[in-house]
Amino acid sequence: MADTADPAAFYADPDLAMASIETEVETDPDNSNSIPMKRKTPPTEPEPVMIKSEATEEAVEHAVDSALKHALDISQALRAHINNENSTSEGDKKRCGKEVLKWMEEIGELQKAHSEFEVLIGVAGRTGAGKSTILNTLLEIPELLPSSNSEAATACVCRVSWNIDDTPGRNFKAEVIFRSREDVEHELDDILSRIKKREQRDDDYAGEMEDSSDLDAALDKVDENAEEDRAIAEGLKKIKAVWDLDEDDVNDMSSQDILASKSDVLELLGTTKEIYSDDPDKFSGQVKPFMDSSENLQGFRAWPLITEVRLFLKVPFLKHGVVLIDLPGLSDSVESRAQVAERFKQKLNIVTIVNPARRAIDDKTGVDLMTDYQTLRMQLDGKYHRKSFCVAVSQIDEIDCDVFIKGNRKAEKNIDIQKTLKAIHTLSQKAVGHAQLLKDENAALEKLDKKLDTLDAKLDAMNPTGKGSRSKKQEERKEAAQERGKKARQVNGLKRQMAVIDQQLSAARARQKWEALVRNSRSDKKQYDGSVDIIPVSATAYRNLLKDRKPEAFPTKRHTGIPRLRQWLVDSTLERREQHLDATLNALRRLLMSCQQWLSTNSSVRALEFPREIVRDVVSRAYDDFLKDLQQELGHGSKDIQKLDPFVKIKAAEVNFRKVACASAARWAVKYPEDPKSSALMHFATFNAILQRNGGPFHSMAREKIEYDLPKAMTARLLAPIVQDWHKTFHVYIPSTERPIMQSIERVCDEFLKRLVEQVGAVAPNIMPQFADKAFVAVNNSKNELRDRVKAALRNLSESSSAVHPEFLGSLKENLVPIFQESLKHTGTGHFRKRRKFLLAQVKQDFQKIFMAGYEKMVEKHTMSVRILPHVFSETAAFVASRVIAQIMLQLDELSGTSGKDWAVADMQPGLEQRLRVNVKTWRTDWIFPTLDQDGLVREDVDIPKEYGEEMEEVSVKPERKRRKKVEVEVKTEDEHEGGKIKKESMDED
Repeated sequence: MADTADPAAFYADPDLAMASIETEVETDPDNSNSIPMKRKTPPTEPEPVMIKSEATEEAVEHAVDSALKHALDISQALRAHINNENSTSEGDKKRCGKEVLKWMEEIGELQKAHSEFEVLIGVAGRTGAGKSTILNTLLEIPELLPSSNSEAATACVCRVSWNIDDTPGRNFKAEVIFRSREDVEHELDDILSRIKKREQRDDDYAGEMEDSSDLDAALDKVDENAEEDRAIAEGLKKIKAVWDLDEDDVNDMSSQDILASKSDVLELLGTTKEIYSDDPDKFSGQVKPFMDSSENLQGFRAWPLITEVRLFLKVPFLKHGVVLIDLPGLSDSVESRAQVAERFKQKLNIVTIVNPARRAIDDKTGVDLMTDYQTLRMQLDGKYHRKSFCVAVSQIDEIDCDVFIKGNRKAEKNIDIQKTLKAIHTLSQKAVGHAQLLKDENAALEKLDKKLDTLDAKLDAMNPTGKGSRSKKQEERKEAAQERGKKARQVNGLKRQMAVIDQQLSAARARQKWEALVRNSRSDKKQYDGSVDIIPVSATAYRNLLKDRKPEAFPTKRHTGIPRLRQWLVDSTLERREQHLDATLNALRRLLMSCQQWLSTNSSVRALEFPREIVRDVVSRAYDDFLKDLQQELGHGSKDIQKLDPFVKIKAAEVNFRKVACASAARWAVKYPEDPKSSALMHFATFNAILQRNGGPFHSMAREKIEYDLPKAMTARLLAPIVQDWHKTFHVYIPSTERPIMQSIERVCDEFLKRLVEQVGAVAPNIMPQFADKAFVAVNNSKNELRDRVKAALRNLSESSSAVHPEFLGSLKENLVPIFQESLKHTGTGHFRKRRKFLLAQVKQDFQKIFMAGYEKMVEKHTMSVRILPHVFSETAAFVASRVIAQIMLQLDELSGTSGKDWAVADMQPGLEQRLRVNVKTWRTDWIFPTLDQDGLVREDVDIPKEYGEEMEEVSVKPERKRRKKVEVEVKTEDEHEGGKIKKESMDED
């Protein structure tokens, strides 16, 4: 196994993943559009073809979708025939062979797995970072999710996925999941209890102030209650939102009274409400009361009653299993909602941290803003690399890069930034020059207008009979009008040039923001494969462009960064989607071949005479040996994996861990715990509030909200030393075992095929080479399915790490709670220092118990995960071996021209058989000549243009209005009836 700490490089290497498959490529000679099948020697008869070998992922998606559609049609037709009441046979098993039933069952399982496949993308960030606004623009529905720049607008977890419902009027669908009555009643009881305790507390405090000789102790007690007052305020906000009751209203009410005050609210608890619409704006308005916790929304607001909101949308971006999770900005005091958020965090495949540009300006990236525990968690989960994690720098339209870049050493040394600055300077000078020129030309145009007005006045005052002088003036006016037209065209040309320069300048400034923020947002935190992707975005500018507005510095959608972020998310899901599609396609390939062979059995014109029962007996004995060998080799592989130990460093460094734990406890009262250089202490009232919450989570009320979680802080420091070994075990060594396992499996398959052909050839030589070719195809396909299932089992084991390490944190919290509660008993003057000293002493004293309990829980969880691997491998071997033998038995039926009982269907009429044949033919045709759907995850050109004239919209400038004054001209008519007299005509000025 390769000793590397780069899982991204391992997973991204297709040669490593497929190194054990060194085969030649052969295609159907009768069809140039077929997908290649990997084989060492070509069978004499071409096997079923698939999609084009150069097919894009869209073609693979189409192949899977179309195959499942046809397979379900076949299954439903068979099921309808089996359940026909007029039939003489009774029961599925009596009317249908076991292999046909298994075929239908497997189709159902594949359909279910495909419809439920999803890649979870979590969007996280602090309150007001713009998460919801970014999600809205990614989905191109500007007002879908509630957003606020100053407060938390999204109150609960919101899950956004593709809508499979094609019912008219249901393009947009929502499922709002309400909390149970018991859960809400428990929270109301807690709020009311806190209010009553506060009243008693205030009375006690007034007496203490009169009698107390220790004024400091009395004041300390007031500060200790600050957290309690904040909890009451939060609770009253929720009651106001749902029941429209103030504190005075609830003083004499019980939780049951509050619940009963609105019967319609009571009816919602414990239910799931569904909302449908075809109009995105109407849909947004309908779901907002269930999600928006800001003060902007008036009237009934149900967000305190919601556990989770699920949105199902007909948006192409979501079509192939992409699921967006909008996570609340802060930890939730409602336990049920916090559990939902935590459950999603454990399952997330990809994470996008949204970090406002104003923080990036202050050298705080999304990576650096994560707590040490969040970083540790991503490292242990194998997601701390650029394939699973990116930072979206939001709200870039709100910053002035000129101020930021000035005096910034990084910017001064960066060639790209300086090149862009030079371009901005050149374009700015050009704009100034054109502006002055335009000003001069406009002045000249005004002079010509005045000249024309003067000439018009003189013409009006002239005697109409003064032919000579009037004609001269008219000629002079005509020349002036022509000169003015020429000048007006020059002005319009300058305006168009100015518009182009403005767009180029806008594009350059957008690129300036992009480059400055990306360069400045690099993190110093160590990562496995280098820096994460930093993607500056302006969701506001993108939204304005959707509404045909022209935001400054963002001339096109590409300049906003939103298309770049969307493409990154698509690319990050690619590996998982490919694995799922490959596994599904391999299974469908076998099922199609089985169905083709079954339907061709009775109509075969190549029926051969051979001792069928003897051959079937030979195949059955070969199956027993094949299954035994497969299980043996997979058993060796599982034993090798069980020997891997991610806990080696823990066992070897227990003394050092004690020192780390004590150092962590000593910093529990530090104001900025994530800054190792900081020694400033937090306010004692903040520390007391943290202890009252059993160590956190607690968020400070300061302008820059800081999350404090003492157990997580200690966990981050205790588990940090094992990250490297943990990562290698779960995310390098375990995946790398696929190659040697598959090499041994290939050997077993090859030996099985060789023995089978020799043994069958000895008793039935006349069915060779047809049998050998068909057996080869069946065994070769089984290798692909084996690989898919082995890879899935290893991937599941690797991902089990995300469920192992939280056991340590859970145990640590459980053991620290009594210590935190005991520390609160230290009161009076100097209690801040007393409590800190007590906590440090207890950690030193009880470390063995605290640490070993968490360690043992992790080991137990990991052991359970590894222990089931032999069983999974054994089941995999049994399934694949049984499918290979079933297909070979079916091939024997096809060669003999008679159906065996395993594939028999009673009373099947010619019409049904013809229908099934048409379905199979259409299935096969759809694979050969796919009709691709362009609404899927199509790759876009998303990079910010490097040339400032690239991808500019056509500039349209309103032309200068031409003077079209009615003037009188003298013309000589040639009409004989008018005698060639002079006639005055009124016409437009040319």
